Amino acid sequence: MDLSRAVYARNVLANAAREGARYAIVHPLDTAGDIERVKEAAKALTIGLEQDAVTVDVSRTPAGFVQVTVCYTFHPVSGWMTRIVDGGSGVGLPLRGRCIMSSSIEE
Repeated sequence: MDLSRAVYARNVLANAAREGARYAIVHPLDTAGDIERVKEAAKALTIGLEQDAVTVDVSRTPAGFVQVTVCYTFHPVSGWMTRIVDGGSGVGLPLRGRCIMSSSIEE
């Protein structure tokens, strides 16, 4: 059961990062408020995860690329899985989804 939850969380993070990057490409990032909207768009897709534990980072490069990284720490429910994941310390397993897209359109 815990393994399925971890795979689900990882897939959710990857999808949220991809959709956040797509949102950033469709809606150009001109102001700090635009970056906050990208973060909100990505975080809105993290259904089933503890929302307070999800972090979203958005960065741009001068070359026209946008990178969205969505992070979450997975905590197993079963005791034996906790011992496997983090040695029983309760720290959890850090998971990350990241997507990089180019916002430049060549004509």
